[in-house]
Amino acid sequence: MQAECNRTNAQQAPGFTLVELLVVITLIVVLVGLTIVAGSRLLEGGRERLTGDAIKALDSALSTYTSENGALPPPFVRDPRAGDPNITGNFDDLAWPLADARDMSGVGEGVMLNSVGLFMHHARQTPAVESILAGLPGELIQLYSPSPDPTGGRDQQPRISTVVDAWGNPIRFVHPAWHGLYYDGTVSPDADNNSTRPVDVRGSGSPVQTVRFSVGGGDVTIGAAPRGTEIAGNLALRRNNRLQDPTTQDVSAIDSDGGLVTGGRPYFYSAGPSGNPGDVEDNVYTTRPTIAQLQN
Repeated sequence: MQAECNRTNAQQAPGFTLVELLVVITLIVVLVGLTIVAGSRLLEGGRERLTGDAIKALDSALSTYTSENGALPPPFVRDPRAGDPNITGNFDDLAWPLADARDMSGVGEGVMLNSVGLFMHHARQTPAVESILAGLPGELIQLYSPSPDPTGGRDQQPRISTVVDAWGNPIRFVHPAWHGLYYDGTVSPDADNNSTRPVDVRGSGSPVQTVRFSVGGGDVTIGAAPRGTEIAGNLALRRNNRLQDPTTQDVSAIDSDGGLVTGGRPYFYSAGPSGNPGDVEDNVYTTRPTIAQLQN
């Protein structure tokens, strides 16, 4: 009798139909997908916050530098290898533009300048700034050079301490001497090597400004650069924020955000998860600049 009951119960126990199994599997897949999307957004949000905090620390370092020295960092800084007895070669008379731009001159043609690394190298000579930079997260500090041969000659940028964003790309520093846009090749010295070319800032309502150069022992002083300083690669820069020829160029040919500083104050930014500085909506800022527009 007991065996009959068990058989009857077993026969009456409902099972999953194929349709029901498919519905359950579909729900599980959807839930897993939503979890992955939510996790990805949380991860990206965490990276953006970490990057934003690093930019805030750099902003603080800039404010401290300006307060301690009574001036902004100069538009050119002496080569970090200058005076180093452990390095072969003489770099004492070499300076680099503190520019978020691409070096279009010499052996380094097409290489971005390490703007934030050069800022850090120069600014940390002020002790109060060094203590701020020392507080940056260790995972965001790298020894970095954009040049193909950092141990090479005077036209190669040295490997120096640099702040990267949470996506592994160098954070960028925009100096008021080098903001805005310059396409059409470059900004460069004139044929006499003693400086009359303007930096063409083609932003709406922005006046064209002139930055004077001192190249190859000339007698013109550039900002705070020492008299007679040679400018790396004879200085030919490009700063764009869109492709001039999308049919032959890829996104790596974009140099910058094309931003204009506000009130003469430099700013820092990250190219964000895309790594494309021209994709401004994707960039990470603490101070959002006005974006210059190319006037055809």
